[in-house]
Amino acid sequence: MDTPNTKKKIKKYGLIIIKEKKFLINRKYNTKLFLMPGGKPEKEESVEDCLIREIREEHQCEIIKSSLNYFGTFEDKAANESDTIIEMHLYKAEIKGEPKINQEIEEQKWFGKNDNPEILSPIIKNKILPEIIKRKII
Repeated sequence: MDTPNTKKKIKKYGLIIIKEKKFLINRKYNTKLFLMPGGKPEKEESVEDCLIREIREEHQCEIIKSSLNYFGTFEDKAANESDTIIEMHLYKAEIKGEPKINQEIEEQKWFGKNDNPEILSPIIKNKILPEIIKRKII
């Protein structure tokens, strides 16, 4: 049982998709902040299977499996749940097709280093964006 000072932790897999020095982000319905494409694994689902399923569900495109590479693990407070910490296992890959929103996604954007970081979830703004810039990916 959680005590008032204990935050629950959620493990997610995220994907960096790059196009013209920008990376893809999305926003779910009835939320304000943008997230990385990806999500929570289903029971006994591999990283690859989770990301393939999530990218297909969220953006109607396919990951090029041979391009999938581990980028890093990041942790910060959840964007939409104040009592939750997100542990994001982040990968980078190329995709087949042009991403289009689907199902729970209301909006998608290509985000560049000169765009306003206030639209980003805490984990992207505080941890992922600085690392992407540091590695000169965008």
